[in-house]
Amino acid sequence: LLMGYYGYNPDLLEQNDSVKWVIKGSISVLPGTAGLLGTFALFFFTLRKKDQHEKIIRGLQRHQAGLVTMDPLTGLRLPPIKRQAGAVEFEGSTIGRDQVILLDHFFASEVSWAHYSGDLGKLKVKPLIFLVLSLLLGIPGFWFTIEGWASLSEGHSSIAPIGIILIGFAAIGFLFSLARLRQALRAPQVLSKKDLEVMVAIHKSRGRIPGGIKADEDQAPQATKVAMPETTPAAANVEKPTSLVAVAESEGPKSTKASL
Repeated sequence: LLMGYYGYNPDLLEQNDSVKWVIKGSISVLPGTAGLLGTFALFFFTLRKKDQHEKIIRGLQRHQAGLVTMDPLTGLRLPPIKRQAGAVEFEGSTIGRDQVILLDHFFASEVSWAHYSGDLGKLKVKPLIFLVLSLLLGIPGFWFTIEGWASLSEGHSSIAPIGIILIGFAAIGFLFSLARLRQALRAPQVLSKKDLEVMVAIHKSRGRIPGGIKADEDQAPQATKVAMPETTPAAANVEKPTSLVAVAESEGPKSTKASL
């Protein structure tokens, strides 16, 4: 788009200076800036050490055994979640399959808001807001597309591709918000206060919302100790084999050569 805006002509062997600077920036400044931003993002990546990975593996093993473990990244107490036929069991409480499917449509903050306010209608607020924003985003998208379609068809620089991108984002946001709003409307008939309470407890234990409980030291994943076989008195009294050299010496030079 920028090259077309500054007068790029594929029939010319030599482009103007503005087009040249756009090309140079596209292969130097733009990827360099993206690389620096990616490097900056890595500083917030908490999984850095090998022992953290090993603790995660041991924590998974404790969960498979039905034991509480500790999250090595947050230090929170991490009870296991047991799933069976779509239902979820967490510390003795169970959420049914239909309730789990419905609650999976919402972020942890939304579930927490509905739980502490005691109003399931709160689940409709953000989906409705994002639904309206998605529709509003489609307005400039359609305008850019219609306005620049003629230029795009003739092969000139055009704002139509920007409009098509905006329409795509608007459509995705609209469908996503519509599905969430539909589940929010079903919530009063499907969910109970206990379902919200259990799901909030799950989100807290996973560190998605504040309020998680710090784990005790005995819940931390420990390295598995491999038991070494003990030496029995019978094994200690086993006569050691005679060395090959000693046998060879008793049998003469020929045996010695064979032994070597």
